Amino acid sequence: MKKILSLILASAVLGGCAPKAFLMTSEGENFDALTQISDSDKPCLYPYGGDLGENLVYVSREEDGSFNLYMKEKVLTKAVVQKTSGKNVNLAPAFCNANNRIVFQYFDKNNFDIYYIEAGKGKAITQVTNTDDDEYNPSWSPDGNLIVF
Repeated sequence: MKKILSLILASAVLGGCAPKAFLMTSEGENFDALTQISDSDKPCLYPYGGDLGENLVYVSREEDGSFNLYMKEKVLTKAVVQKTSGKNVNLAPAFCNANNRIVFQYFDKNNFDIYYIEAGKGKAITQVTNTDDDEYNPSWSPDGNLIVF
């Protein structure tokens, strides 16, 4: 019996191409396709998480050109929850198990700032930065108390 070491995500930035998740066995000899992240024809970008098959967040490009966050609490199910909406550009999500929050970069008409949302409570977002500069690629400290970007 092979031991599962990790769930690896591969993303393609092509129209209509959904990323696939792959399983790596302990022997490391091959990759077996497990599932597509989404059945949607829309591109899925910036996959993050999925540790132990849970809490995968990603970005989907909508038909109107906006980018919104989606989450799968269980990677191998089809259940997907949209976490942001509107004609915004929300990119580079990072989920934190310690505080159940998703941090991401949000374009607010002038530049990218950092925001977060409570993963289990719906779509209300909280602004973290408000500068004239762009802030990119946020991530959480392991304890969920700090955001680095």
